[in-house]
Amino acid sequence: MLSPIIIIPIVCFMGSAALIPMMYLATHGFASIWWVAGASVIGTNIADIFWIALARKLGKAGIEKIWFIKNNPNKLHRLENAVQKHGAKILFWSKFIHATGIASQFAAGIFGVSWAKAMTANFLGALVWTGTIFLLARGVASLPILEQHIADVRIGLAIFVGIFILINIIGRKLAKKEISLLEH
Repeated sequence: MLSPIIIIPIVCFMGSAALIPMMYLATHGFASIWWVAGASVIGTNIADIFWIALARKLGKAGIEKIWFIKNNPNKLHRLENAVQKHGAKILFWSKFIHATGIASQFAAGIFGVSWAKAMTANFLGALVWTGTIFLLARGVASLPILEQHIADVRIGLAIFVGIFILINIIGRKLAKKEISLLEH
């Protein structure tokens, strides 16, 4: 069985990308479902807090310097209206729509969605998302073809984790470069 010392950093660091294979392993007894689910909800909320806080630090003035906002200021105004009107719903559903999570957290931070509203929506969204992934993993785990290849799945997960870590390191370096350009 995988140790929580391995589960927590993988799920917290990689988020939903690791949640699906980790839930699959948990349904086969290789990891604790509770540790995987807990790490998913907590890791998601830690990341959400980070993005909201960063956006509040940068503020609207920092965002207005980005080229696609600078060239079309109406986008920022429309986004602000949407966040003011539907902020909690946007944060909740961003857990289910890939590639909207960070942008949603950022928008909530820039346009002042209250911490209580943001964290409630984020917590509930992460909880429902984790439960959904668990149910999907449980269904997939019962497929006979995967039962025969569980060792291959574990090797594939290890390779996937390694590739994801490399991509994340490269992405962080590029993001630091972009943030330094925004600050100047």
